[in-house]
This record gives sequence, structure tokens and C-alpha cells, in this order.
Amino acid sequence: MSRGLYVKAFSLIALLALAGLMGCGQATTEETTSTAGSVELVRSEKSRVQSAAGDVETTAVAQGGTQFALSLFREVRSPDTNLAFSPYSLTTALAMTLAGARAETEEEMLAALAIPLPAEEIHPALNGLARELEQSAEVSKENDLELTLRQAASLWGQQGEGFIYRPAFLDLLAEQYGAGLRLVEDLSSEDARLHINDWAAKETAGLVLELLPPGALTKGPPIYLVLANTLSLSAPWHWPFSPEATSPGPFHLLDGTTRQVPMMHQNMPFPYAEGNDYQAVELPYVGGEFGMVILLPAPGRFEEFTRTLDASRLQEILGDLDAGEEAPPLTLPRFSVEWSGSLKGALRALGMEQAFDPSLADFSGMNGQGGLWVDDAYQAARVSVDEVGTEAAAGSAVVMAARAGGEQMVVDRPFLFLVRHRPTGEMLFLGQVVDPGGGQDG
Repeated sequence: MSRGLYVKAFSLIALLALAGLMGCGQATTEETTSTAGSVELVRSEKSRVQSAAGDVETTAVAQGGTQFALSLFREVRSPDTNLAFSPYSLTTALAMTLAGARAETEEEMLAALAIPLPAEEIHPALNGLARELEQSAEVSKENDLELTLRQAASLWGQQGEGFIYRPAFLDLLAEQYGAGLRLVEDLSSEDARLHINDWAAKETAGLVLELLPPGALTKGPPIYLVLANTLSLSAPWHWPFSPEATSPGPFHLLDGTTRQVPMMHQNMPFPYAEGNDYQAVELPYVGGEFGMVILLPAPGRFEEFTRTLDASRLQEILGDLDAGEEAPPLTLPRFSVEWSGSLKGALRALGMEQAFDPSLADFSGMNGQGGLWVDDAYQAARVSVDEVGTEAAAGSAVVMAARAGGEQMVVDRPFLFLVRHRPTGEMLFLGQVVDPGGGQDG
């Protein structure tokens, strides 16, 4: 495909349950195969439901997602390192975990997610948001350009009579997230990791080949349940940049040096806003329902602006963008950002303490008896921007353990970026670029 541009986000959450769980209703089974062998697919009696959530609930999820995104961003970022991650992916992954959390563990997770809804309302709200994203993608077409979005979810369990999972937990995930159950012979194995990675690779058109790193399922206590979900979004620009107009230009690094990078040039009526310490522009994708926002702090104020950016300030800036002022001529570097790492420390800093504590965590909603805790949480992400559009991929994993200025806007210095769904404000990606030449082709 011609520079096929994808916004690919996927999330994975690994959930562990103890043996001797309650029974789970199932309608049919079938065998599937991958490079790692066969998998028994158990289809739940429950189908995904039409969300009963209204605009108020989906808006609450999106607003909470913004606050969660910026709080996590401040915890994860390093001043001199490129960063990209998917708040939407991680929110979905943690919400799936939340379905099995109880008591103070549930309360801490709700506080960290910053969604102002009771736990039982979050799942239909996320279901409704997912549907709204898909509907927006369906109408995002212009001429031969088309924006497409796909989401999928699955559960991975352990074969054997001792591993039967609580029906209420599995039914909720089937109804609100569309997740089916796949059973493997030994979930605590490299073969199981390959099964899950094969599934993720298929769902992301081969962009994500290693969702779980080697040893992810074999380094600690036994794994009894893995839940995965993927999001794929193909998003060309509404106004593509001309490749012929791209030329080398200086990008001013934080240490005072410069790097020559490919600079793209465009002069179209992009939404634009500015203040005494920033410039902002939004590059809409085809159809206008999704867009990438570039936040360019004033010279010498990158760290101050980034450190103090909160949900209220961001909403003010986005509101100014939506007001419709047209941007001056734009110069933007091609860039590619990759990031991966553990989110355990960041989530604990946001108040998710009990979930990681084997003696305090309460995930009895998964198995009816508890004994489960979160061992770690991971995300890996990649965001690339060029003349045609955006290509991005993100994966989230929660692994649980069981007991047993001026007239022109030139983006030539460190900046922040985000990809948002404009009707709801849901933030799909967030990141910073301090060196667009780091890890970039060309």
C-alpha cells in the first residue's frame, strides 16, 4: 500500500486467576492454530451488547481519560527522552482489570483512572465510547481516502478441569468488550506467549509482532488468565503534505545544539491557537473526526510548560483551537517515536498501591476467592508522522500473579503531540518529541 498510514493502538492486560474457580457458561468451542500450535476457542453464551451509556457517561470517560493521561505522562516522561504511549489503550486495559477488583483495591483503581463514574457504569461507558469511535471512523471518507478503525478483545485461559472461571466476570467482558475465551495447554509458557503474539499480530496487520516480551509468562508465579485487546486506526491527513516540499532543516535540541532533520511544509487553514508560552495547531485526519494536536512551548519554556500542563489548561487550549482561528504557514518535522517500559511505578504513584500488594489486593471478582495481585504493567508504543499521515502502534499489558510565535509556526524545538477523537475529546495517543532525528529514517 502507498505509505499505508495506520494509527494502530492495541492494549493487552494479563489477568491471573487461581485454580478451582466457578463454572463459566459457554455455547460452542472450536480449534484454531498458530505458529505455536492449537488453541481451543470457547464462545460465551453472551454477545456484545449495545451500550446503554449516554453522552454524559461517555464524556465522563473521555474527561477522566485526559486527566489520567496527563498524570501518567508526568510520571513516565524524562525531560530529554522521546515518549509515546496510548492513554486509551491503558485505560481500557485497566478497566478490564477493574471488572474483577473489589473493596479498597477497586477504589484505588477508580481514583487512579480519574473517571467520575461508579465502577459498574465505566464498562458500558467504555463500550459506548468504543462504538462512537467506530461510527466516527465509518463516516470519515473523502474521495479515495478513508479512515478505518478496528477493535478486538480476547481472553486466554488454561485448559483443564481445575481452571474454570467465574461466569459473572467473563460475561461482563464478553458483553462490554466483546472478549472471547481461548484455552491453551500451558498458559505459563513461551508457547502461550507466541499464541497471544500471533493473535495481536493478526489483529494489527503485522505491525505488532511481539506484544509480550520473552519470559513475560514464565518469569514468576503461574499465569491462569490473559486478556488482550487491540485497536487499529488508519488515518491519512485531510490535507497531506507535499513530499516535494520537504527539505532538511534545523531542529533545536534542549542542550542548545541543533540537528538537521526532514522538515515538512504546509500552508492550509489548520485550527490554531497561541498564548504567551505556547503555539498550538491541529492537523485533522480525513473526515475531520480525528486530529493530531501539536503543542509547541515557547523557546526556553519546554520543561516549565510540560511540567505544569494539566487537564484544565489543556481543555482551555483545545477550546481555543476549536474556536477556529487559522494557522500561519506550518513547518513540522517528520518524526518517529518509540517507547516501552514498565508502568508499575507510575501507577503506584497515582495511587494504585493495593493492586500491586499480594497481601492487600482484592481481585476476587475474577475467581470468587481472591489470591490475585498485579505483578507489573507495561506499555510499548510507536508513533510515526510523515507527509501522508500518521502510523502508530501501542500495546498495554497488566500481568497479574496468583498465590501458589509570530507570523509562522515552525516546530523546530521540542514539542508535545496528542491524537484525539474530536467529538468526545478521548485522547488516543500522547507524547513528546525532544529529538525527531532519534530513531527516524531519512
